[in-house]
Amino acid sequence: MILLVVAVTAFKRPTFLKAFLGLVPSLGPNPALMRGDQIILIYGNDEAKITPIARFVNEGVNQQNRVLYFHSNDETTAREELSRNGVDVKHNLTKGDLRLPSIDSLYQGENLLDEEAAIGQCQELANETRALGKNGLRIVIDYGDSTKRPYQKFVNHIADPRWATPDHYVQVMMTFANRAFENEKATLDLLKSKVPVIDLTESTNVFSRTVGLSHDEIAGRKILLEYDPLSGYEKILRTLATEAASNFERVILFTRKDSPIHSAMEDELGLKMFVLTSRVSYPKVESENVVLIPAFDSSLILDSMNKTIEAYAATPFTIIFDNISHQIFTLGTERAHSFVRQGLELMVSDRITGVFLLNYPAHDPKTVSMFENLFDLELVSRPGARIPEVRRKLSLTAT
Repeated sequence: MILLVVAVTAFKRPTFLKAFLGLVPSLGPNPALMRGDQIILIYGNDEAKITPIARFVNEGVNQQNRVLYFHSNDETTAREELSRNGVDVKHNLTKGDLRLPSIDSLYQGENLLDEEAAIGQCQELANETRALGKNGLRIVIDYGDSTKRPYQKFVNHIADPRWATPDHYVQVMMTFANRAFENEKATLDLLKSKVPVIDLTESTNVFSRTVGLSHDEIAGRKILLEYDPLSGYEKILRTLATEAASNFERVILFTRKDSPIHSAMEDELGLKMFVLTSRVSYPKVESENVVLIPAFDSSLILDSMNKTIEAYAATPFTIIFDNISHQIFTLGTERAHSFVRQGLELMVSDRITGVFLLNYPAHDPKTVSMFENLFDLELVSRPGARIPEVRRKLSLTAT
């Protein structure tokens, strides 16, 4: 009993979930090949790149990290772009939490002159940042359309593990204009085999476009996904997770190990998973991206949602709950309704997209309608339908 109390108490401290959730979730199933401390973004234009960069910067300073943005334009432009996207540039520069040097200063000259000097400077910055007592160091390097021949050597330089640190203290985002890899598919494929690459030109609206909405119309909404188990609804959630990752938004999944969603999404980029199970009586970290929590303890499930929201303060992210039907069968309709309502109240912020699943053929129309009334938007996945049916609420169409 004492052990249980200690374990649950430790879970309730924000540090437990912060350690699990991490500042940048691991972005691949094989940490040796796909490190979560380094990510490559490919963008179509400057406007597209600045949103994920600004989020990366804001998240860093909010977590008492030091952030350096090695820009490819000029400092005035970098300041203006970050300011327009919600970064308090003047305040963070004054505090010393943010610096805006040029990429030429990193490479000791133009045309990516000295690759070893660039890595060496980042290592020195890490040591300097530790000495300042910061929680971590974040580095953004915008290469624009610059690459360097021979391409294989340049890719090896970009993917060099020395950019980061074994203790995950340093996190690096490298950004490239899509022009940098024009007619160089083999080079891009090689890069993708070594580090996580998100192509913003391909997948920033892959889910929202399917349902006839924009990403902005989906972001921050509370969505009920009504599905038939034979409808292939798993693909819908995979596209949603892909879109979230491409917009540099975290995805938190609550599911069960025997659910089709667990097997369909366990290797998704940037995913953190809470597995509801009867195997444990208190929360237990199973792996870097998985925590086991008691399936029948609604208060602990809600508490983990709340601590997730605290850990990702000021950061857009998505919570997926799989599924309401299981709660109805185990808790009863009224208690399940209360649980979902409390969960949605925790997610009231418009930076949190909430998606709850409901196996609609398993319930009578009255029960389904009771839960529909809690949500902004309903998606219905039926067998044989290529895309889900979208039911918009008045509040959605009016915005």
